[in-house]
Amino acid sequence: MSDSAVIHLLQSIPDNQSVTITFLTTVGRTVHLDCRYKEGIVPPRFFLVFPSGVLPKEIDMPQQCLISIHGNDEDTVSPSFNARIEERINDQTLELTATKNVDPTALRDFFRVPLNTPVTLRVAEESSKDPADQRLVKGETLDLSGSGALTLFNEEIQEGKHLHIILDLPAPQASVSCQGHVVRARRVRRGRWQISLRFDHITNKLRDIIISNCLYAQRKQLEKGLRPNS
Repeated sequence: MSDSAVIHLLQSIPDNQSVTITFLTTVGRTVHLDCRYKEGIVPPRFFLVFPSGVLPKEIDMPQQCLISIHGNDEDTVSPSFNARIEERINDQTLELTATKNVDPTALRDFFRVPLNTPVTLRVAEESSKDPADQRLVKGETLDLSGSGALTLFNEEIQEGKHLHIILDLPAPQASVSCQGHVVRARRVRRGRWQISLRFDHITNKLRDIIISNCLYAQRKQLEKGLRPNS
């Protein structure tokens, strides 16, 4: 992404717009925080303003972070871009620079949130030489990230098995299809199998949809945690 494209993106964001920043701390913890966008004097610099008391002290400043702009329409993918934290102005304000290369895949492991949604695997039959001869195995996700998912199925899928993964996502609603493989398979109670999946071949557009779903789920969980008696 060119300098002009970055500046154009920033100029399209209304001042005081609600956004989510995701970054790492110096102890390796992933943090998702809702905050407000404030335009800078000279783009691509900008500011983020946080509620009092939420900004941790141990931010890993050299690391890239991800900014996701909140949309009013749950069925629309939220725009996201990478940024670099330049300075901590005070306990509620960061100054950042939007970076040229917006690369969601570099930050895909930031987003691993509990999310239950249907998942279908197309598994090639071992006994058949026809690639089209596949069976469908249906289950659900336990958590999800831009790089993979922890899932639950009623049968074992062999570790290392390459397969086709179809996710039915809620917000924004979408069916995401990609190639992947089984990283781990572990038997749990009642004869069910906990299976870790890795996405191997997925377009940036589809990965963005997954990340948007993760961010939406994260915000809902944060909102629920702030409600009295939740």
